[in-house]
Formats: sequence, C-alpha cells, structure tokens
Amino acid sequence: MASASRSRSVSSFLIVAALASSAACSVILNPRDDVARCGNVSDCEEPEDTRFEAICVADENANIDTDKVDQVCVAQFKTIGCDPTSYGADNPFRIAVDSRNFNDYICTDTPGVQGCPPESGVGCQAGLEINAFGTCDIPGAEIPAINHNSWDVEAQDVKDQFCRGYFCDDTYVCNTEFNRCQPCDPELEFGKGGCGDVYTQGSPSCVYVSSDDVCDAPNSDVNDPILGDCVLQ
Repeated sequence: MASASRSRSVSSFLIVAALASSAACSVILNPRDDVARCGNVSDCEEPEDTRFEAICVADENANIDTDKVDQVCVAQFKTIGCDPTSYGADNPFRIAVDSRNFNDYICTDTPGVQGCPPESGVGCQAGLEINAFGTCDIPGAEIPAINHNSWDVEAQDVKDQFCRGYFCDDTYVCNTEFNRCQPCDPELEFGKGGCGDVYTQGSPSCVYVSSDDVCDAPNSDVNDPILGDCVLQ
C-alpha cells in the first residue's frame, strides 16, 4: 500500500512537463526535427510518462512537408476518473474514501479557526474573516479554506488528493459532477471542479500531500495513490 513517507522522485517527469503547454498539457515538436507524423493514433508511440497519452492531431501551423499524412503525434494528460466505486474493493483510494466520516472534519472544539465556521456571537479569530464559503479564512486567500461538513460532499479531500497525487499538481481536484480529475476553476462550485482546501480544526486535511514533497511521475498509478498516512494505516 502506498505511503506518503516513502521517497519518490520528482525530477524524472520534468522534461515532459517543461515541454507541455499549461493550457492543453500537450507538446508538438517541430515537424522538421523528426517529429512523429501519423494518420491515426495507432501510428504514435505511447509516452513513457503514465500521466500522458498519445493522440494524433492536425496542426495547421506545423508546415508538414508530405502528401502522405497531415497530422502529428502529441502527448496530452489522460482523463482519469475519480469515482472510488469504479476501482476495486482493495484499491487504497476506495478504502480511504470509505473510511472517512463526519467526525474527521469536526469543528465543535475549534469554532472561529481557519477552516471552521465562526464562533457564535464572537466571529472568527484575530486575523481571519468569513470567506465566500461561510468559513473563517485568511483574507484574500488564493485557495479558500473549506469546512467539509458544510457541504454535501463525501471525502472530497481524499478525492482531490487522489487527483493531485496522480498528476503531481496541487491545483488538481475531483469534479464529482463528471467524476474526473481536472485543474480547479475558482468560478466553479467546490466539489464540482471548484478550488478549495478542506480543513480540520484549523489545519489542512491530513489527507493532503504536497506534490513538491512526493510525486510518482513518470510512473503514476491509480492503484498506488499518494495519500496522507492518516488514511493509509
């Protein structure tokens, strides 16, 4: 079973990531520099980095000098599902989701702290204010703090971390409307592609593991997810 404490390398995926565009997460090499040309995706080699998949696309700016094919092979991030029930009963991700409960996110003893609702009649602790989600938070926080029990979501922190860990990107979340991993969008609702970190008693959920510390790429594996030790015991 995976553990956030084990050593994993982050350097091995940097070459692909550096080439990938931030918008489409794909790379097209100069066709005159031996880029792989294709008539369909079967002509393309699969990337060594498991986060990516090959596709065959037309590139009107590629200036390909051939009458046989008019497309090039590119690599783009895979579509990864984050519905835990779609994975086997022994998958650590599914087990972690099933193990979380209401008490894991309780704020009864810590009202007013970051990630908890304001204390009745008192408000938030000094330096904090109520954010758009009704939770005490740092003013202007780029990623809002979320009180999990104020939302109709199940183990959203686990689902988001599953996506973050696979793509080695802390902006990734699980959009439960479509059950797929994607970069978060501040314009969307939390749990449906929106941004937010779940807090418990003033601290980010113990499920989160920063991609700066742990990353499995280029060998990311949905059956060996990166999750905090608190759900891998």
